[in-house]
Amino acid sequence: GTDGDPVAARILADAARHLADLAAAVRTRLGPLPVAGVGGIFRCAPVAAAFRAATGALDPAEPPELGALRLLDRAPADG
Repeated sequence: GTDGDPVAARILADAARHLADLAAAVRTRLGPLPVAGVGGIFRCAPVAAAFRAATGALDPAEPPELGALRLLDRAPADG
């Protein structure tokens, strides 16, 4: 954790805020969408908690690899 290290805590808080700002920008352009935190940065509990608090993010319903396969299955075939 970042207990006792205010610089590290600030870096993680800033990271969560920037990620939340990016999610808000996407929602502004595309409309209200569900948000989930996916990727290694969300294994960091302080970042994940702050991001969820700022965005209402959900836990992913399935692993990202399965989501990628579902998208591939929906993609039009070339050729």
